[in-house]
Amino acid sequence: MSEDVHEPRDSEQQRSSPRSSIFLSAILRAGSQQSPVRIRNMSLTGAMIDTPLTPPQGTDVLLVRASLIVRGTVAWSSGKQCGLRFSSEVAVKDWMAAPERLDQARVDEAVRAIKSGSALSPEARRLATRGSQPDSRSALNEVLSLLQELEDDLSSSSETVSRHAAKLQNLDLAMQLLRTLQ
Repeated sequence: MSEDVHEPRDSEQQRSSPRSSIFLSAILRAGSQQSPVRIRNMSLTGAMIDTPLTPPQGTDVLLVRASLIVRGTVAWSSGKQCGLRFSSEVAVKDWMAAPERLDQARVDEAVRAIKSGSALSPEARRLATRGSQPDSRSALNEVLSLLQELEDDLSSSSETVSRHAAKLQNLDLAMQLLRTLQ
């Protein structure tokens, strides 16, 4: 995601539904990139978010909070904020509901840690080890997906490749071994 600045064009009169002021952690996915975000306000048809990496106007995105996912398009971007226009209506009350699962608590804590540049707190580490365990196949697929994303990011830097070539090869071998378990 690159920074692309456009003035907000979405005024109260142009909105098709009223906005609810909220402050929620979520993940914004645009193509192969994702970023932790804060949802500042939301309506049935859109939201305003704070994001460290603002996708340009017109970018197709997914906004994710726990099991809630909505497709949309960046309607405007300005600095570290952007407006999203959803492809379908959402139930704002569902997005505003307190997380019912520990998964969301872990996501919220991880977003806070990422944004502050700090490590996960002891409480977040404790939460990460509790709760329902996913089935082994979906857990393995998620691990492989995360490792593939890491490998792609690390391999895209020629400096990282030259400094850590052997370790990147080990990562690739480990991923190949994990794939045999699928």
